[in-house]
Amino acid sequence: MKLPTIAILAAILYLNLAKGEKKSYIVTNDKWDNIESEEESLMLFDVHMVKRERFINGTVTFIEDFDDEKFEFMVEMFTSPNSDGNYQRMAFGVPKIHMCEGMKKFYAKFIQPSMVLGENTNFPYIDEEEGLCPLPKGEYWIKEILLDTETWPTQFPRGLLKVVITISKNDLVVGGAIVILKIEDRPT
Repeated sequence: MKLPTIAILAAILYLNLAKGEKKSYIVTNDKWDNIESEEESLMLFDVHMVKRERFINGTVTFIEDFDDEKFEFMVEMFTSPNSDGNYQRMAFGVPKIHMCEGMKKFYAKFIQPSMVLGENTNFPYIDEEEGLCPLPKGEYWIKEILLDTETWPTQFPRGLLKVVITISKNDLVVGGAIVILKIEDRPT
């Protein structure tokens, strides 16, 4: 075999091995708080952590259909490397975007892999290409969810990760959540 062919095969092998690389961190659900509107809350979370594994259990309620004409979605992320509550903003996140588009780009990619329709949720499946719009009003349950981090970045800062999800209707905050996750080194 010629040298360039060997180099190409070695690169392919390396990339395939890197894809199967285990994350160097583990994520534990720590806390979940509802963001309510001062005027009109249209998205309500009744979520808590259960059992030693810190499963996410509860319900999320959409009071009306969430479409792209009136609703927007935003995700901000903050890290507290010393787990002391002193947070610094991270470069990761989803800037204010139409609701259905944000659900395709954030929820479908990073959260939905943890959700199995009919098994641990009744939340509708959102296709990454076609999406789902509007998101239908209703109460959706989630049961014993541990986050599947397979699609998350390979490296993440250790400590606490605060994820602030804000939903707006005509530029007025109508709901959301503040989620605290604990990021720790994977035991060796």
